[in-house]
Amino acid sequence: MITPLQPREFFTGLWRGQGELCMRGILRWLVRNQQVRYQGRTTWLSEKVWIAAEEFHLSGAGAVTRTTFLQWVAPLRLHMTCDDVPGGADILLHERGFRFAPYLFRSPLAGGHLTVRCRDEVRLDEDGALHDEIRMSYVGIHLATMSMRIEIDRSLHERAAGDAWVPETVAIDASHAQAPRRPQARREIGAGRSPRSRAGPRIGLPKVTADLLPKPERSRSTQEEL
Repeated sequence: MITPLQPREFFTGLWRGQGELCMRGILRWLVRNQQVRYQGRTTWLSEKVWIAAEEFHLSGAGAVTRTTFLQWVAPLRLHMTCDDVPGGADILLHERGFRFAPYLFRSPLAGGHLTVRCRDEVRLDEDGALHDEIRMSYVGIHLATMSMRIEIDRSLHERAAGDAWVPETVAIDASHAQAPRRPQARREIGAGRSPRSRAGPRIGLPKVTADLLPKPERSRSTQEEL
């Protein structure tokens, strides 16, 4: 199973998640819990830098989109930046998941923003799914917790790697391997054919002999010499 200790292979593909945002403390009486849907698609820009196009959909607030930039800065550490996380955040990797260093998050609130402090930890289960729990607080008061289960679809990334992509666990005998067939551009009608092949059916013409050709008229001086 691929783990976060293999960032280039792990943080790729299409990520989809569902969960719930649960209010805590006095907010439980003021704000209803909300269902959360998440989708993110990664694009690698280099061996150590990639972006994630993310969308969060809350049942009571609609959809929020953002672009997150991530960099692999050390064997067990990433760094992420995006508009709603002032200063960014470090991500610490381990075999069973990853954990964010505490970070600030600008949460939409009543037409404005409330900056809350987040503790975010993601756990990888035996099926390869992720379980993300984010605890949000303000001046030390626990306001809400968001929990999500996220599944990763890497099949699109694997097919995009090339027509000849083969899992690493499959051995290939090079003596019998065939080059993958590439789709050929559609040939236009008549392209590359000789004029005879484009002319359609042949039409019979009468045989032309020397007797049928017009004879050149002799000049007057030539006639007098004769």
